[in-house]
This record gives sequence, structure tokens and C-alpha cells, in this order.
Amino acid sequence: MIQHHKQLSLDMLLPEGFGSGSSGVTALTESAVMARSDSCKASCKLAGRCRSLARKPRSTDGLEALVDRGPPGPGHPPQHLLIDGQASLVRLTANGIEWASAHGGTPATGAVPFSEILYIKRVEPCSRTALCCLPVRLGPRLEVHTISRPQRRRCDWQPRTLVLEAAAEEAVQDWAAGISAGIEAVSASRPRSLLVLLNPNSGHRKAGSLYRRVVAPALSGAGIRVVVRETQHVRHAQDIAAQLSAEQVAAIDGIVCVGGDGVFHEAMNGLLEARGAAAAAGNDELAEALSALRLAHIPAGSTDAVACTFHGTRSAFAAVAHLLLGDTTPLDVLRVDIGGRSKFACAMAAYGFLGDVTHNAEAFRWMGPVRYDLLGAVKLLAGRSYPARIRYLEGEVGRVLSRPAHAHAVCGTDCATCRTASFMNSRRRSQQQLLVAGGSSSPLASASPTVVIANGTAAASIAPPPAAAAARPTSAPAAVPAAAAAAAAAGETSGAGQLSPAASGAVNSSERSRHFLQHAAGAFERQGGEGEQWQEIEGVFRSIMLIVMPCRSDKTLHGMARHGHLSDGRLKLVLVTKCSPLQYLRFLLTMSHSGCAPGQLPYVQVLDAVAVAVEPTGGTPSAWNLDGECISSKAIADLGLAAECHQGLLRVFARGVE
Repeated sequence: MIQHHKQLSLDMLLPEGFGSGSSGVTALTESAVMARSDSCKASCKLAGRCRSLARKPRSTDGLEALVDRGPPGPGHPPQHLLIDGQASLVRLTANGIEWASAHGGTPATGAVPFSEILYIKRVEPCSRTALCCLPVRLGPRLEVHTISRPQRRRCDWQPRTLVLEAAAEEAVQDWAAGISAGIEAVSASRPRSLLVLLNPNSGHRKAGSLYRRVVAPALSGAGIRVVVRETQHVRHAQDIAAQLSAEQVAAIDGIVCVGGDGVFHEAMNGLLEARGAAAAAGNDELAEALSALRLAHIPAGSTDAVACTFHGTRSAFAAVAHLLLGDTTPLDVLRVDIGGRSKFACAMAAYGFLGDVTHNAEAFRWMGPVRYDLLGAVKLLAGRSYPARIRYLEGEVGRVLSRPAHAHAVCGTDCATCRTASFMNSRRRSQQQLLVAGGSSSPLASASPTVVIANGTAAASIAPPPAAAAARPTSAPAAVPAAAAAAAAAGETSGAGQLSPAASGAVNSSERSRHFLQHAAGAFERQGGEGEQWQEIEGVFRSIMLIVMPCRSDKTLHGMARHGHLSDGRLKLVLVTKCSPLQYLRFLLTMSHSGCAPGQLPYVQVLDAVAVAVEPTGGTPSAWNLDGECISSKAIADLGLAAECHQGLLRVFARGVE
């Protein structure tokens, strides 16, 4: 009954005329071809193809004598099977499949853990005629679809199919049941149903073909129910994600974006818009369900910086494999309040050079990705700079992570810097909630002076800037979670009054991200610490960039911010002062080769921050580039921008670069 209800709820996502369209998997199996006579080689028109199929000559005759019957499983003796055509001793362990060659001499061994098996597929026995006109018997087979890692780039996963063959159908059934049970034991986070947002115009209109060739067969093979929605216009993906009902959210485990960075940006904004609306309406159950949804990016665009940052590669198969395995990691999101609107970005917000290029490129979309290179050259030679006043807040977490142990760390799988930031932020939120529950005003809300740096020179301290004195949050603070309050009452602390990991982890995702509804200009109350100060820099800048994650791509293999992280709650504030076109070209080449880092160039500053305010101080302002979306100068003239980084606000199907 529950499954039927979930099926009906998922069907509500499909408007009339749309279908899931998931194609089945085409099983490509390699047949054992008997040796051919010289006359067959001479007469067969496809002799080359025949030799290819016959490169592993074997026969299934006598295989029954090799097979040990009995259910495979941990603790059972190995069984004789054919692994990719080779007689092997195969066993199931608690972790996966292991095998060794059954022949004498140096044994060929191998292993595949359950945690890396994408899915299995049974192939029924049949008899066929080979290209050399000789009959071939195909015995019962089990295809184990998994991954392989190239030696040079381990993150660039490749598909691998392991073929297990037995003489009896019952043996294949036993092995299928045993492997399925092992996968089920480690598949708690694997998705069962997904909403796919496909942009058919991405990648020179090749996204649809890529989905049918790579994505759909893998999802079908894994038994994942899919609903596909093709985007019809700009912000269509955002509208779909923002309008999900409670029943539709309950029916899916995540949203898959097939296309360029733009469709992921739209889906993220729509999902956060829906979360904000649910939280504002007091519907905590829906807000929690929306927070549990994960996003995936299947690269099919011109840049694909999101997928490349998540996985270290633009391979669509690698992205699908992470999705099927249920890999999950939190992702920082930058809330940007500009021109009376709120937007979200996960990659970067750029003002000046990159904003101008994006703004002018809108009129040349027919040129494809080359338009960015051509317009970039034009803007580089123009050499335009913009006067602005910038205020930034380093934050308590930022000061801790700026220590040598974390300052030069590169984000990857199981990143220690991201784990430290997550623990510190959870502890701070729990402490703030306990103070509110006890009737105490948080010391973090006290005003602090601002250090003003005019053109790089420190000046006298002045009163707090307008960003710190902006409108305070209008919504009441969230109540203390019961688990955190009980832990505090029981004295579950570690160190000098710090909440233990168990207590800090009690803060659920809804409580953790509730403050993302509040205006970014009030970030000081949430991010500041004892002795915290807003820092101010005023000058003329060629470029201002707020980089949230490393932003890897084909043009920046190490990332635009080499030491950026996926989930440390910080952004890299990159300020390029007024300089010549040749100097700015040097900056672009340095960023492309090694990524931005402090001290590389004298006219470039790279600062860690948790919140930033940018105010144009003269002339015609530039446009803002938010993850590739252009916000024109008309919307921000004399208004400025306030931005705050929210640690781990979203969850995505990824594990970081291996």
C-alpha cells in the first residue's frame, strides 16, 4: 500500500504528454567462439570481427564438473566459476566478491566490494550463431556492473562489467541472491526514485542523446524509478523545483540535473525557494523533507564546473556512478541579497571583468562557448575598473581554519577541514540556541568596531558599518532541539564548555539552515565571535570575486580557488586592484594554472570570509555573475550587494575528489 501510494505521488510529477522514457539496458556480452578452420577465415567477410570475438576461446563443456553447488556467502568455501571467461575460485565475503585463478602458476586475483557494485543483471542462457557460422552456447550468466579507476586519474571512473558464468541456472540464482543481499546491506543511502531535469539545449543540443546513452541505461539497470522533465525555457527548472508539493517530495529521493551549470543553479535556487516558503509558513515537516533531498549534476554543458568540482572529472559516467552508489556530501551555498531580491550561488559571485563578459555574452549565445573567449579578449583590452567599498567578516570558524593545518589543505574525499568546520558550526548553533532558551542575549550580537583599509592602508577605527546595523531578523529564533537541551542538562560537554559531537549533531537540518531565510546583511549576529570586527577595503578594482568552492573546470584544473572547500562555511574573497591588461592577463593565467592563493601577485588579495558586502562608490556599476547567471547593472545601481556563506546548506550526490 505504501509503495502504491508512493507510485501515485510520483506520477503526479508528470504533466500530460510527458513520460519517464527510461530505456532498458542493452546487454553486451562477449561470446566464446570455437576455433575456426582456415577455410572459414578465408570465406568470412567479417573475419576481423570474428577474430575479435574469438580472442578468448573457451568452451562451456565440462563446466558442470567445476561448479560447487550450495549457497555462496561469507564463511562458505569458494566455488568454481568462470570470471570473464577464466576458470576461477570465487567466494563471497562480508565486504564483497573475491576470486583467484583456478589454474596453476601465479594466481590472478581480484576483488570487488559491495559498496562499488552499481547493479547486477542476469543474462538468460541461449544458443546463437557466431559470425564464423559456428554455433555457440551461452550459459547462464550474471553481469556485475561496477567501476574501475585509471592509474593516473583515479577520480575519472570508467565502467567495468564482471561476467560470472556457471553451468546451472540455480547456481547463478544463488550468486545473484548473495550479491544482492550484500549490496542491500550497504545501500541505505542509495536512491530509489528520482526526478530528472533535462535541458535538451545544453552541449550543442547533445544532452538528450547523452541521457539516453549513458544515464538512462544505468538508472534502469539499478532499478531506479525515474520521472523526466525537459526544461522548455529559462528558469523552468527553478519553477519545477520550487513548486513541488509535499506528496511529490515524499515520492522522490533527489533531483538530477542533466545539462550545464545553469540547470543545476536553477534547480538549487528553486529547491531553496521552496524550503524558504515552507519554513516561513511554519511547515517544518515539508521544510525537513526538502532539506533531505539531494541534488546531482550530470555534466552535459560547455563548462560543467559543478560536476568537475564534485568529482574531479567531467565524465557523465562518473557522475552517474556516484549517484547510483548514493554518495552524499554537504555543500556550502552563498546567499546573495541584491536589488531587493535574494539569490543563491554555490560556485561564485563575480563583479567587474567576469560580470561584464557574462552580461555581454547574452546577446551572442548563438556563438556557443567560444563567445566567452572572444568577449573576454575584448574586455581584457578595454581594461575597465570599478570603484567600490568592500566589507568582509572573517568569522570565528574562518580564524580557526586559517591556521597552518587547514590553510593549505586541498578539499577531497573525507576532508578534515570540512569536518572541523561542520563540528564547529554545529556547536556554535547549539550554544546560541541554549543561550536564547535561557533568556540570555548572545554576546555575538554586540557591536564591534570596523577596521578600515583605504587602498590597502589601515586607517582609524570607526563606527560599525551599515551592513552590521542593518535590519535585524524579524523571525523568532528557533527553539532549542530537545536532544541538545537534554545533552546540555546532562552535562554532555567536552573541553572548556564545548558541546560534545553527540550533542552538537542533534541539531537537525531544519534547525541548522533556518537562518538562511534572514537577510545576509545581518550576518554579524550569526557569524561574528568575541572580538570580531568587520574589515573594510575601499579602492578601484578590476575584478571582485566571491568563490564558494574550488570551481574546477577544463580551464582551471586545480580550481579557481586552489584551497577552497565544498563545506567549510567560508568563501575566498579575491580582489584584483586596477592594473594593466598585461597584468590582468597574468592573473588569469596564474588562476588557470594553479588557482588563486595569497601572496601570488602584488595587486591581488585573497582573503577568507564568511560574509561580504560590496557597495559601488562611483560611475556606472558593473554586472554581477552568479554561477553564470547575469544580474545587470540596472538592478544594482547604487544598491550594492550583501552575501553570506551558509555551511552545508545543501546535500549533493558526491564524495569529493579522490
